[in-house]
Amino acid sequence: MSITEIGSDPVNARLGDVVQIESIKHSGQFHRHWAKTEILHCTDRELIGVNDHTLVTEADGTQWVTSERALCFFWTDRWYHVIAMEGENGWSYYCNLASPLIWKTKRKIQYIDYDIDYYVDVQGNDYVLDRDEFADRAEKEPYSAELIQTIHASLEELQTLYQERSGVFAPGTVSTWITIYDEFK
Repeated sequence: MSITEIGSDPVNARLGDVVQIESIKHSGQFHRHWAKTEILHCTDRELIGVNDHTLVTEADGTQWVTSERALCFFWTDRWYHVIAMEGENGWSYYCNLASPLIWKTKRKIQYIDYDIDYYVDVQGNDYVLDRDEFADRAEKEPYSAELIQTIHASLEELQTLYQERSGVFAPGTVSTWITIYDEFK
């Protein structure tokens, strides 16, 4: 399992390697940082990892530790990523509309957060979150018409994947990856 050259950074990631995740805003301003994500699978197009009680640092310096395991699905060619979060009653999905995965160093990935999110709760109800935040920031930054169209199309793609129960939403996807994690640990 290795990553071929992405940008100018050759990255060779293996099962169990640790990466940090950093979120920034379109302006380049720091947004959020996850200290430790363990890699389960990594190719030149995707990274699947697990956060398990991970230290998170917010833009204002506040720090907290995640309370549950979360499977992280990132792609180098999709304008979103999906976080499957384990709760007492099952798995929910938090999907950030964001830039594709960017390798900053061999052990640090980054993405640009575009505020709007798609959420599926453990009962299977789905919601679009923070549309107003996205619209406000799109005006202030300003975002190009092409970027806005890309974000909206990516949201529609996520909604379709969920409605069709395909991709990361397909039955067995989360359980397969969490089993790999449990066996590795």
